[in-house]
Amino acid sequence: KLWLRSGSGTFSDLGVTNAVNAGTIRQWNDFSGNNNHAIQNTAGNRPIYRTGQDNGRPALEFTGDTFIDASSALGISGNSSATYLIVFRDTQIGPGGLSDGAGHYILDRTTATNELYSFKHLTGNVYYYQKRDNAGGGLGGPTSTTTITTGTSKWVEMVRNRGVNYRLYFNGVQESSIPDGNGNTTPPQPRIGRHTNTTNGGLRGFIYEFIIYSATLNEAQRIVLNNNIAAQYGYSLSANDLYTMDDSGNGNFDFEVAGIGQATDGSRHIDAKGSGAVRMWNPSALANGEFLIWGHNGLDFSGGNTSVDGVVIQERLNRVWRVGETGDVGTVSISIDLAGTLGTALGSNLRLLIDRDGDGFADNDVAPIAGSFSGTTITFSGVNLQGGDRFTIGNTNIALPLPIELVSFNAEVIQNEVMLKWTTASELNNDYFTIQRSKTGEEWETIIDKIKGAGTTTETRHYQTLDGMPHPGVSYYRLKQTDEDGQFSYSSVKRVDVVPVYQLKAFPNPTKDKFTITTGFELDKSNVKLMNLLGQEVPVVLRAEGVFYEVKPQSLVPGVYILHVKKGFWAQSIKVIIE
Repeated sequence: KLWLRSGSGTFSDLGVTNAVNAGTIRQWNDFSGNNNHAIQNTAGNRPIYRTGQDNGRPALEFTGDTFIDASSALGISGNSSATYLIVFRDTQIGPGGLSDGAGHYILDRTTATNELYSFKHLTGNVYYYQKRDNAGGGLGGPTSTTTITTGTSKWVEMVRNRGVNYRLYFNGVQESSIPDGNGNTTPPQPRIGRHTNTTNGGLRGFIYEFIIYSATLNEAQRIVLNNNIAAQYGYSLSANDLYTMDDSGNGNFDFEVAGIGQATDGSRHIDAKGSGAVRMWNPSALANGEFLIWGHNGLDFSGGNTSVDGVVIQERLNRVWRVGETGDVGTVSISIDLAGTLGTALGSNLRLLIDRDGDGFADNDVAPIAGSFSGTTITFSGVNLQGGDRFTIGNTNIALPLPIELVSFNAEVIQNEVMLKWTTASELNNDYFTIQRSKTGEEWETIIDKIKGAGTTTETRHYQTLDGMPHPGVSYYRLKQTDEDGQFSYSSVKRVDVVPVYQLKAFPNPTKDKFTITTGFELDKSNVKLMNLLGQEVPVVLRAEGVFYEVKPQSLVPGVYILHVKKGFWAQSIKVIIE
């Protein structure tokens, strides 16, 4: 019903401008497909976007009075089961009681109604899943047995198995359970990061991910989900750690982990896609305790990689997936959704490549597999994967190249200017690039309209351009890429802080009537003041001459004067002698 991920879908405005490090979040997009985006319209209550947290992933920082609300109720009926999952890290402890609204709330509701699905710190330094039914009864809930430790990340699952029990899981392990003897409890609209109405009654810390299901997950689904969380954020599982391809020794295939399998209790999950492009289903020989779990290396879904045989396969995707297998699930069907990624390179030229011996895709130790298309999805049937296999998509026809890969986009301050550089590994129907700049990260101006692209190429291309008149202080840059058919996309946003390095000079000095100053800024008369030694301002006439400015005093009394030049936060003063 709701799926919020800090690694994508975070915006400084209402869904247009990607968040930047240390900037605030106004909208956090829902990946469940229900468009139940979380929004905070009050600037002072917005959480902060922080990059480089656990396993290099970003997180939303909450400071006690910052929070963000799901945009509507969840649409889960009061007589339904539900599962909540929160991945977070707290930096302070703020305990409250069993039956009150005190304590640091990691999750609450937007208004103080009877319906209650909340999560907070409880006296005794444990976590508390606080619940109450629609009629106002059943206040209480299960608690963790693990003592709160600040500064370490964890994830919890809050489960209501309707008519059976309420359960609390900590880092993948069930820690407590109480019977469900309540009536209907309708999950309310969530407030993420703070109590419903208590100022500073919220989390001091970080949230990575928040998921809500309108059901109780079976054990096989829980195992896959917990392996996903552990892989993404670099956590350790104390039980059922089945996916080891996320380990550094196995290549850190940490991204968009999904899986199928059957738990020892017989529960199954046999059709999975997750947030990525790869779907697997239809295992031919699945038994208890057997799982097939996969993830990718985080590289772009783009081509130009010629580390292939060069005879049958001409190039391949840079993105590579790797599988971990427990037991032997038999053969599976694999579908890869290529919508919006491979463009015109969709056809019988594509192959599934499998690297089994770990030396790359150049020797085809597993014969490349042809697939069949339905729309933009290619399906490979009866594939027998083994634990440790790597796989990707290869291309047999270089005349239909795989699409543009933007390898990097960077903005760097050099003296008083901003150097913008970007690299593509390949391009497909790329018409031109546009450079855009913003003071706020929300409203954008085009500063360079068109920089010609390479059209279609599989060669690495390097581009650069210069913003010679940047805004002083903090500003933001992004790259817009436009195809020949008018379709366009944006790069990530880069933040710069321009602190001018400039030494004010005047010449000739001494002078008899006028002098010239050099500056890297556009100036007007209000930027320039000439003062005598009594502190009195002397009127001047200012005239621009290219990058220089001529200053002519209107009073030519010989003596020593102080010239002040100020632009924004930058200011310098020098002595000027009038003879």
